[in-house]
Amino acid sequence: MSPKQPNLMTRLAEVPPLVTAFQSLMAAFGQTSFSPREREVISTVVSVENRCTYCVAFHTMLMSAANEDGTLVAALRGGGALPDERLDALAAFVRALVRGRGTVPADVALRFAAAGFTDAQAREAIVGVAFQTLSNYANHVAPAALDEDLQPHRWSPGG
Repeated sequence: MSPKQPNLMTRLAEVPPLVTAFQSLMAAFGQTSFSPREREVISTVVSVENRCTYCVAFHTMLMSAANEDGTLVAALRGGGALPDERLDALAAFVRALVRGRGTVPADVALRFAAAGFTDAQAREAIVGVAFQTLSNYANHVAPAALDEDLQPHRWSPGG
């Protein structure tokens, strides 16, 4: 028996160009130089900024399954400072990218670079923002019910 497809994927599949775009962006994001952990940070930050309850719960579940530090997960879900300085610089850059609609303040960009991220990674982050924003917006327009396995990771903005 194959595992049940997540409800969000079921909703995306109802519109073939949407699921094609989602899969293409997901594959492109996977080809970036970001580690799986860094990709989860990017996805969670974007989902929190876009207030996507489904996606925050989904990425929380993935991080929990990877035995990620609970302090890091809580900080990501709360939009606060992360306990890891490098990841915090990444989160701040992505948050600024989303809030600034592609414009990042110089001090945030300098901190990102000082944390060891490259100019290419600044541009790769755009792929992650695009991928996750597509997912977030699709869920806002056609909400997916929270899957049973996501229930323990339920999230709401500000809470």
